Amino acid sequence: MNGTCGENLTWTLDDEGTLTISGTGAMEDYSSVENVAWWSLSKTAIKKVIIADGVTTIGDHAFSGCEFLQAIEIPESVTEMGEGAFSSCESLTKIKIPDGVTEIGKNVFSCCGLNGIKIPKSVVKIGKEAFSGCDLKKIEIPANVTTIEEGSFSHCYDLVAVKISDGVKAVGSFAFNYCTNLKTVKLPADITKIAMGIFSGCENLTHVEIPDSVTLIEDFAFFGCTHLTEITLPDSILEIGDWVFERCPNLERIIFKGDDESAQEKIFECIKNEEPYKRKDAEPT
Repeated sequence: MNGTCGENLTWTLDDEGTLTISGTGAMEDYSSVENVAWWSLSKTAIKKVIIADGVTTIGDHAFSGCEFLQAIEIPESVTEMGEGAFSSCESLTKIKIPDGVTEIGKNVFSCCGLNGIKIPKSVVKIGKEAFSGCDLKKIEIPANVTTIEEGSFSHCYDLVAVKISDGVKAVGSFAFNYCTNLKTVKLPADITKIAMGIFSGCENLTHVEIPDSVTLIEDFAFFGCTHLTEITLPDSILEIGDWVFERCPNLERIIFKGDDESAQEKIFECIKNEEPYKRKDAEPT
């Protein structure tokens, strides 16, 4: 079986389930999985994908739903992976992202079987829900990444450890929510806020140290972290939102690094009573 999948690209599928894409230039983007050239075959037939050198992009939704896809070869010529390109590839446990890719886009690997990933040095952004629902165990975000968008690693139930290098400037809302086995987190030094719901539902998280650069902890940030026992807060904190520590019944120790005793007492009181906090010199929001 064969066909075209771009202006200068062709595809062929052999009897062993290997789909080969060859030619030069960009792959076609597909508005939905049903429009993909090989969609009628993807559920059962495709087990391996070989993308030849010369292909520059992987189209939107190109391999979404290929539930028996186990292996893929991506050349260094590929610099872009489209939205949902590998979403719901349940049998895909590993993949090598080429060094030329600068962004891991929206839903690229959502609900995949990936149990490990190395982020190349070329990547500067991890998109919305890029790895949501994957089987990742550990993740280390390198310093070249500056932005982690909303829900990037949400519902990764096997994830136990996260290390985010100091180059990261922003981590989006709900980035790790419902990572129910997450136990350890290292946050970057230069973020200015802990985003809404970022660790909500992370019931096995026991301790978090908030970096000195943080001024704002948004609503629901640690909502439902039922095993959270200790948190370290810097004196840079200007505002703590609503329901930040609600349903955290085991939070017994709050370490405050600052010398402002009145601010410390007010923060403790607000956390105890599950109320928002705003320091007097905080800018209006």
